[in-house]
Amino acid sequence: MSLHKDYQNGLAVGNIIFIDEALVPRYPYAYLRLSAPVFGQDDITEPSVKKNSVIISERGCVFLIDKDSVVVSDKPEKYLVLSFNCPPELTLEICSFFALYLKSTFLLWYLLSVSEYINLYKPEVFRRIRIPRLNLKDKQTIALLNKVHDLASNLISQERKFLQSITKGNKSCYTDEELNELITTHNRSIAAKFAAVDHYIYDILHLKEDEIVMITQRVKYAGLYVDDFDNKLIGEEMQEIAYKPNHDGI
Repeated sequence: MSLHKDYQNGLAVGNIIFIDEALVPRYPYAYLRLSAPVFGQDDITEPSVKKNSVIISERGCVFLIDKDSVVVSDKPEKYLVLSFNCPPELTLEICSFFALYLKSTFLLWYLLSVSEYINLYKPEVFRRIRIPRLNLKDKQTIALLNKVHDLASNLISQERKFLQSITKGNKSCYTDEELNELITTHNRSIAAKFAAVDHYIYDILHLKEDEIVMITQRVKYAGLYVDDFDNKLIGEEMQEIAYKPNHDGI
């Protein structure tokens, strides 16, 4: 999901990231947010994580980092930072793609199939990650990366705008009941964007409809949320990028 009903969700702006142990990779009723929770601004401390990277928390939560940040957590340094060796002009796109791939329904299904665990922080799980090969010289690949990056930027922007709308400084301006209802509505509004990324990944892998149904059912059976996005709409979006991977890619 984007935001949580029961835990502090942080502020709309800032660079102090707090990783709450209560957060999990995906909830039974919503996706985990893409942006990391921030709780203030620190312009003095040397950043512990640079922009255009991905954080994996001790419980396996994946966050996309789009600015230099200072990370604090319940257990100091109990997190992984992933950075990417890629052409500078594609850094944003590659980072966005891998952050969303690591959060994808396909990868959850794959991990459940090979290990029954989805916590990417655990070495035995992290080692089992398989990444699609991308040909960075192929125009269709670049178009897909741009599309996924646009979705990532939109998700983070929507999360921050929502946080700004429900907070005044550090004090919520709504009752708990009102806030829960607003968060539920917000989470539903962004679910289709996460689902669209899932279907880009299915398209990369050339999965058939019955295979997608099997993946979805397995992840749901594990008690994890999968959005029932309109398949026709997804199909129309997919036609914009008829992705055909070149297996000579990296």
